[in-house]
Amino acid sequence: WQGIKAELGEIHILDTGCGTGNYGVKLLDWGLGAVSSYTGIDLSSYDAWEAVSREYPKLRFYQGNVTEISRHIPAGTNFFMTQSAIEHFEQDLCFFEHIADYIRSYQQSVVQVHLMPSSDCLKLYGTHGFRQYTPRTISKIFKRFKHFSYGVLYRLGGYRCNRLHEEWITIPMKKGLPSRTSDIVTYAPQALNAIEQ
Repeated sequence: WQGIKAELGEIHILDTGCGTGNYGVKLLDWGLGAVSSYTGIDLSSYDAWEAVSREYPKLRFYQGNVTEISRHIPAGTNFFMTQSAIEHFEQDLCFFEHIADYIRSYQQSVVQVHLMPSSDCLKLYGTHGFRQYTPRTISKIFKRFKHFSYGVLYRLGGYRCNRLHEEWITIPMKKGLPSRTSDIVTYAPQALNAIEQ
Protein backbone atom coordinates (compact mmCIF):
# COMPACT_ATOMS: atom_id res chain seq x y z
CA TRP A 1 0.00 0.00 0.00
CA GLN A 2 2.88 2.35 0.66
CA GLY A 3 4.22 1.55 -2.82
CA ILE A 4 0.84 2.34 -4.34
CA LYS A 5 0.72 5.60 -2.39
CA ALA A 6 4.20 6.49 -3.67
CA GLU A 7 2.86 6.05 -7.22
CA LEU A 8 -0.56 7.68 -6.81
CA GLY A 9 -0.28 10.08 -3.90
CA GLU A 10 -3.44 10.04 -1.78
CA ILE A 11 -5.34 6.82 -2.61
CA HIS A 12 -9.00 7.28 -3.54
CA ILE A 13 -10.72 3.93 -4.20
CA LEU A 14 -13.84 3.27 -6.24
CA ASP A 15 -15.20 -0.26 -5.62
CA THR A 16 -17.92 -1.18 -8.11
CA GLY A 17 -20.22 -3.99 -7.06
CA CYS A 18 -19.33 -3.34 -3.42
CA GLY A 19 -22.29 -5.19 -1.90
CA THR A 20 -22.65 -4.41 1.80
CA GLY A 21 -19.35 -2.52 1.81
CA ASN A 22 -17.25 -4.98 3.82
CA TYR A 23 -14.20 -4.38 1.67
CA GLY A 24 -14.26 -0.66 2.44
CA VAL A 25 -13.50 -1.31 6.10
CA LYS A 26 -10.94 -4.01 5.23
CA LEU A 27 -9.11 -1.75 2.76
CA LEU A 28 -8.86 1.07 5.31
CA ASP A 29 -7.41 -1.45 7.76
CA TRP A 30 -5.07 -3.15 5.28
CA GLY A 31 -3.90 0.21 3.90
CA LEU A 32 -2.54 1.31 7.30
CA GLY A 33 -3.49 4.94 6.67
CA ALA A 34 -2.59 4.97 2.95
CA VAL A 35 -6.24 4.98 1.80
CA SER A 36 -7.73 8.49 1.93
CA SER A 37 -11.22 7.62 0.69
CA TYR A 38 -13.31 4.68 -0.40
CA THR A 39 -16.46 4.92 -2.49
CA GLY A 40 -18.59 1.84 -2.98
CA ILE A 41 -21.21 1.56 -5.72
CA ASP A 42 -23.68 -1.25 -6.16
CA LEU A 43 -26.80 -1.89 -8.22
CA SER A 44 -28.68 -2.52 -4.97
CA SER A 45 -28.79 -0.36 -1.86
CA TYR A 46 -27.89 -1.89 1.52
CA ASP A 47 -29.01 -0.88 5.01
CA ALA A 48 -25.48 -1.52 6.31
CA TRP A 49 -24.09 1.42 4.31
CA GLU A 50 -25.43 4.05 6.68
CA ALA A 51 -24.00 2.47 9.83
CA VAL A 52 -20.63 1.69 8.22
CA SER A 53 -20.18 5.19 6.77
CA ARG A 54 -21.17 6.72 10.11
CA GLU A 55 -18.47 4.69 11.86
CA TYR A 56 -15.89 5.25 9.09
CA PRO A 57 -16.19 8.78 7.62
CA LYS A 58 -13.76 7.93 4.79
CA LEU A 59 -16.37 5.53 3.36
CA ARG A 60 -19.22 6.57 1.05
CA PHE A 61 -21.77 4.45 -0.77
CA TYR A 62 -24.04 5.02 -3.77
CA GLN A 63 -26.60 2.99 -5.64
CA GLY A 64 -25.91 3.00 -9.37
CA ASN A 65 -25.68 1.02 -12.57
CA VAL A 66 -22.37 0.17 -14.25
CA THR A 67 -23.65 1.55 -17.55
CA GLU A 68 -23.77 4.97 -15.86
CA ILE A 69 -20.58 4.59 -13.83
CA SER A 70 -19.05 7.77 -15.24
CA ARG A 71 -21.72 9.76 -13.34
CA HIS A 72 -20.63 8.15 -10.07
CA ILE A 73 -16.82 8.38 -10.28
CA PRO A 74 -15.72 10.89 -7.63
CA ALA A 75 -13.19 13.49 -8.75
CA GLY A 76 -9.68 12.34 -7.91
CA THR A 77 -10.45 8.62 -8.02
CA ASN A 78 -7.18 6.84 -8.76
CA PHE A 79 -7.81 3.24 -7.71
CA PHE A 80 -10.59 1.23 -9.38
CA MET A 81 -11.48 -2.21 -8.10
CA THR A 82 -14.06 -4.94 -8.33
CA GLN A 83 -14.13 -8.06 -6.18
CA SER A 84 -15.95 -10.96 -7.88
CA ALA A 85 -18.45 -8.55 -9.43
CA ILE A 86 -17.53 -8.08 -13.11
CA GLU A 87 -19.09 -11.34 -14.21
CA HIS A 88 -22.41 -9.96 -12.91
CA PHE A 89 -22.16 -6.80 -15.07
CA GLU A 90 -24.27 -7.42 -18.16
CA GLN A 91 -22.49 -4.48 -19.82
CA ASP A 92 -18.95 -5.15 -18.56
CA LEU A 93 -17.24 -3.70 -21.64
CA CYS A 94 -19.31 -0.51 -21.30
CA PHE A 95 -18.13 -0.30 -17.68
CA PHE A 96 -14.48 -0.46 -18.74
CA GLU A 97 -15.06 2.05 -21.54
CA HIS A 98 -16.30 4.56 -18.93
CA ILE A 99 -13.21 3.92 -16.78
CA ALA A 100 -10.94 4.34 -19.82
CA ASP A 101 -12.61 7.67 -20.64
CA TYR A 102 -12.12 8.85 -17.06
CA ILE A 103 -8.44 7.83 -17.01
CA ARG A 104 -7.76 9.61 -20.31
CA SER A 105 -9.21 12.83 -18.91
CA TYR A 106 -7.61 12.39 -15.46
CA GLN A 107 -4.10 12.23 -16.97
CA GLN A 108 -2.44 10.97 -13.79
CA SER A 109 -1.46 7.53 -12.57
CA VAL A 110 -4.33 5.16 -11.88
CA VAL A 111 -4.34 1.57 -10.60
CA GLN A 112 -7.03 -0.97 -11.36
CA VAL A 113 -7.51 -4.33 -9.60
CA HIS A 114 -10.32 -6.60 -10.76
CA LEU A 115 -10.86 -10.13 -9.45
CA MET A 116 -12.88 -12.41 -11.69
CA PRO A 117 -13.42 -16.15 -12.05
CA SER A 118 -10.85 -17.80 -14.30
CA SER A 119 -11.61 -20.13 -17.17
CA ASP A 120 -10.45 -22.99 -14.92
CA CYS A 121 -13.42 -22.27 -12.67
CA LEU A 122 -15.94 -23.19 -15.37
CA LYS A 123 -15.52 -26.88 -14.56
CA LEU A 124 -15.98 -26.16 -10.86
CA TYR A 125 -18.84 -23.66 -10.93
CA GLY A 126 -20.38 -24.11 -14.35
CA THR A 127 -21.35 -20.97 -16.22
CA HIS A 128 -21.63 -18.05 -13.84
CA GLY A 129 -22.79 -14.52 -14.56
CA PHE A 130 -23.13 -12.87 -17.97
CA ARG A 131 -19.63 -13.49 -19.36
CA GLN A 132 -17.23 -16.35 -18.79
CA TYR A 133 -13.69 -15.00 -18.56
CA THR A 134 -10.90 -16.51 -20.58
CA PRO A 135 -7.72 -14.92 -21.94
CA ARG A 136 -9.67 -14.13 -25.14
CA THR A 137 -12.55 -12.36 -23.40
CA ILE A 138 -10.19 -10.57 -21.02
CA SER A 139 -8.26 -9.27 -24.04
CA LYS A 140 -11.42 -7.31 -24.98
CA ILE A 141 -11.06 -5.44 -21.68
CA PHE A 142 -7.32 -4.85 -22.11
CA LYS A 143 -7.92 -3.33 -25.57
CA ARG A 144 -9.83 -0.43 -23.98
CA PHE A 145 -6.58 0.70 -22.31
CA LYS A 146 -3.87 -0.38 -24.77
CA HIS A 147 -2.87 3.10 -26.00
CA PHE A 148 -2.21 4.70 -22.63
CA SER A 149 -1.54 2.01 -20.03
CA TYR A 150 -0.43 -1.54 -19.43
CA GLY A 151 -1.99 -4.48 -17.67
CA VAL A 152 -0.93 -7.68 -16.00
CA LEU A 153 -3.11 -10.75 -15.61
CA TYR A 154 -2.40 -12.93 -12.59
CA ARG A 155 -3.96 -16.37 -12.46
CA LEU A 156 -4.48 -17.25 -8.82
CA GLY A 157 -4.87 -20.78 -7.58
CA GLY A 158 -3.91 -23.69 -9.78
CA TYR A 159 -4.48 -27.41 -10.18
CA ARG A 160 -4.34 -28.28 -6.47
CA CYS A 161 -6.62 -25.39 -5.47
CA ASN A 162 -9.14 -26.40 -8.12
CA ARG A 163 -9.09 -30.04 -6.99
CA LEU A 164 -9.55 -28.98 -3.36
CA HIS A 165 -12.48 -26.77 -4.36
CA GLU A 166 -14.05 -29.62 -6.30
CA GLU A 167 -13.65 -32.06 -3.40
CA TRP A 168 -14.79 -29.75 -0.60
CA ILE A 169 -17.29 -27.42 -2.33
CA THR A 170 -18.45 -28.42 -5.82
CA ILE A 171 -19.19 -32.12 -5.22
CA PRO A 172 -20.78 -31.62 -1.77
CA MET A 173 -22.99 -28.83 -3.16
CA LYS A 174 -24.14 -31.01 -6.07
CA LYS A 175 -24.93 -33.91 -3.71
CA GLY A 176 -26.45 -31.77 -0.95
CA LEU A 177 -23.74 -32.82 1.50
CA PRO A 178 -21.90 -30.75 4.13
CA SER A 179 -18.94 -28.82 2.72
CA ARG A 180 -15.76 -27.17 4.03
CA THR A 181 -17.56 -25.26 6.81
CA SER A 182 -18.62 -28.51 8.46
CA ASP A 183 -14.97 -29.55 9.01
CA ILE A 184 -12.87 -26.40 8.87
CA VAL A 185 -10.18 -28.01 11.08
CA THR A 186 -9.41 -30.52 8.31
CA TYR A 187 -10.10 -28.18 5.39
CA ALA A 188 -7.96 -25.19 6.49
CA PRO A 189 -4.55 -26.91 6.45
CA GLN A 190 -5.40 -28.60 3.15
CA ALA A 191 -6.31 -25.20 1.67
CA LEU A 192 -3.00 -23.68 2.83
CA ASN A 193 -1.09 -26.62 1.40
CA ALA A 194 -2.91 -26.31 -1.95
CA ILE A 195 -2.11 -22.59 -2.09
CA GLU A 196 1.56 -23.26 -1.32
CA GLN A 197 1.70 -25.95 -4.01
